[in-house]
Amino acid sequence: MYHSVNQTPDAYSVTPAVFRQHLEAIRDHYPVVALKDITSHLTGGPTTKVVITFDDAFEDFLTEAYPILLEFGIPATLFVPTGFIGRSNLWDLHTTHVTPKNIMGVNALRKVCADGLVDLGSHTVDHVNMRGLCQSDMSFQAGASKKWLEDTFGKAINMFSYPYGQRDHVSALTRTVIADHGYEIAVTTCWGANTSLSRLLALRRIHFNQQDDRHTVLAKIEGRYDWIGLKERLGFVSRSAIRALRHSASTYLT
Repeated sequence: MYHSVNQTPDAYSVTPAVFRQHLEAIRDHYPVVALKDITSHLTGGPTTKVVITFDDAFEDFLTEAYPILLEFGIPATLFVPTGFIGRSNLWDLHTTHVTPKNIMGVNALRKVCADGLVDLGSHTVDHVNMRGLCQSDMSFQAGASKKWLEDTFGKAINMFSYPYGQRDHVSALTRTVIADHGYEIAVTTCWGANTSLSRLLALRRIHFNQQDDRHTVLAKIEGRYDWIGLKERLGFVSRSAIRALRHSASTYLT
């Protein structure tokens, strides 16, 4: 999972030089495949394979990441928040560790999709926490973004990325809603690899950052940082328990 590649990295960015190092390490050790083909790869034997994904469709994907992907012939999937086309990451406005970034317009998206190396997926319309919405609003975010991408680019869209993407932001209902709109693959930001077809609408991902050298990249892929996923799960269980206790106390007091 990546978000941005630029010369002034923040919490969600890496420099082009570091991105190149990451891809070199991955390319030298693993087959890199397209997310859209994950079903066949998950049933194709024990060999570890890697998928590259980018959330948010920032302009620097076109200027910095795409040329490196093209040079290496590595496919990637780009998840687009359609309501922010040609705008910026306003959802990060009050987040001090993430800098403002421009989001690609239609022509830029056409350029990165022209040779078939990059596939598009939905990142909702408004980059919102899907779990925090009522069902009709969930349906709008999933359906309107899909329709816009399909109408604009003339291709079926069946891949989705949950904004924020932790367990607090994904539920059985969100998975049902996106399935009802024809999505077949969806990615979260929950840490980890994927080994079966049972989680196609809640796939885990591994996040790389500016400090990761090639040895750390390989260690993350091989599972030596999977304690991060355990920490995420424990945090979610703890938060859920606290919410349940508060609800019980509120019900008792009323």
